[in-house]
Amino acid sequence: MRQYHYTIKDRMGIHTRPAGLFVNEANKYESKIIVMANGKTAHGQNLTEIMDLDVESADQIDIEIDGPDEDAAFDRIKSFFEDNY
Repeated sequence: MRQYHYTIKDRMGIHTRPAGLFVNEANKYESKIIVMANGKTAHGQNLTEIMDLDVESADQIDIEIDGPDEDAAFDRIKSFFEDNY
């Protein structure tokens, strides 16, 4: 299992368009991707759950990636957050 911690820098937090792009990216991998924030947990492959996290600017998120392609998923998800949030 790989873990990643990130503080959201986007002034709008996690909003619909980049959240949709994140879900599309997460769905490319066989590994289970879990996003945690504000005491809530969401499956990275589920847009509704990601939006229900209510992540705002400066919130910290924790991501756990577990599965057969976790190294590739970790690298891409880490880059995704740094490039988009």
